[in-house]
Amino acid sequence: MISTRVATIATTVSRSNLTGSRRSMSNGVGFIGLGNMGNSMAKNLLTNPNVGGKGVPVVVFDLNKEVVAKLVAQGAKSANTVKELAQQCSTIITMLPATAHVRGTLTGPDGVFANTGKGSLIIDSSTIDPLASRDLHKEAKSHGLHMIDAPVSGGVTGAAAGTLTFMVGGSEADLEKARVSCRCIGPFSVLTILFNSHISLLWERTSSTAVMLVLVELPSYVTICPLLSQ
Repeated sequence: MISTRVATIATTVSRSNLTGSRRSMSNGVGFIGLGNMGNSMAKNLLTNPNVGGKGVPVVVFDLNKEVVAKLVAQGAKSANTVKELAQQCSTIITMLPATAHVRGTLTGPDGVFANTGKGSLIIDSSTIDPLASRDLHKEAKSHGLHMIDAPVSGGVTGAAAGTLTFMVGGSEADLEKARVSCRCIGPFSVLTILFNSHISLLWERTSSTAVMLVLVELPSYVTICPLLSQ
């Protein structure tokens, strides 16, 4: 009789914890990195300038608390740590200065990978080393997560206006989910690539011939399809 009661209590506690964990995950977007680009991108998520109507809920994190406070005043929620943000959000955008910052934010016991829920989507809009991006994709997958990389074109002006173009690489299902989250920041240019889309930056900065030359040099790395502005 006692063992039955203990089992019932244990089951109840287990279900309660599971429910609480699920409720802590937000339907909004987590945004990490509020510099010159990220600040405007997060703001546009809140105000939804290109779609009309109410923006999406946003949870933000940055080491610059002044910038965070300004976004909170406009309706964002803040997280004290990356870990706290990851525990709340199932879609997370990173916009960070360099590879080391992205790796430090996503990996490790206090990083995004270890603390967000299974099936969450990470969108990295930082411009980082392509091989590091490939490795991060693999690590995300090992945690049961989805990841696309989505470097942007348009600069600070485009970020402020909500007209950035995302050059994205990832599975079709992940791209569609990301498009819904990012549609108020700017359109997607879909460049299908095996592990990342940083090669697509050459489309903006050089001629299409240069892109094809790079593809000849890297046939085992990259698969390209026509660029579609969507």
